[in-house]
Amino acid sequence: MKKLMLIVTIIAFALTIVFILLIRKTAKETNYPDYLFLTHPVMTFTGKIDSVEENAIWVSQNFTLFQNSTMTPVGNLGQQNFPPSPLPTPIKRTIRYKVLITDNSIISQPTTSINHLFASPSPPNQKKISIKDLAIRETVTIGTNSDLRLLSTNQFEAASIQLPPISNTVYGTITDIKDNQIFVKGNMVMPLPDALEKSQEKQYQVTITDTTEISRMNNWGKPEKLAFSDLKKDMQVNVYTAEDVVESQTLTALRIEPMLVLATSTPPIIQP
Repeated sequence: MKKLMLIVTIIAFALTIVFILLIRKTAKETNYPDYLFLTHPVMTFTGKIDSVEENAIWVSQNFTLFQNSTMTPVGNLGQQNFPPSPLPTPIKRTIRYKVLITDNSIISQPTTSINHLFASPSPPNQKKISIKDLAIRETVTIGTNSDLRLLSTNQFEAASIQLPPISNTVYGTITDIKDNQIFVKGNMVMPLPDALEKSQEKQYQVTITDTTEISRMNNWGKPEKLAFSDLKKDMQVNVYTAEDVVESQTLTALRIEPMLVLATSTPPIIQP
């Protein structure tokens, strides 16, 4: 039995040595130490754009690796406790890649949906996006056909680049009404992380067209269609649009949702 255990121990030790040698060989071939922070096959990378070149972008992401900490031992009753052990310092690293964009790279952005109550508009045409539409400090998710851990440099070719969806909803108060326009003082609804720093109250000029739906759910949970004449100054509204409300304050409304006033009467009784 002891002989068998010795053989198993020797085999396990040999396999460990082989594994360490393979890791060292990979590290030597890779020449890119940041791959150690990526512990599983990585075919996508999400980060912020640092710079935009003619056919490439630089993208970076900050990583923090928390090391295992040990419990602070406590002495027995009547004995002095051990001094507390300092927590290990987290390892911080910024991983940065140069992402090559070719004719085969697909750049896309998810379309934003609007919950119409009455209209059934056709889906908007997908906007064609090029490298010129990519902006510094914008967060993107990049797909690649290569395992990022096995790169020999910090450069790879993008198979796909996806931008975050735009913020397309404003909540605010109507401050004025002129012709076919309303002026709304408000803020974007549920801004994405990239837009938080730009999230502040603004004055929006909103154009109402023949295809703009003005609707809401009434006090009894039924869809209610309204007219432009139902919009009043000081009324609170949600404005839904196809534009990015972070970048533009001149909007064309696809839907206007006036906020409900609390019901002061009981719903009608329907006789059977």
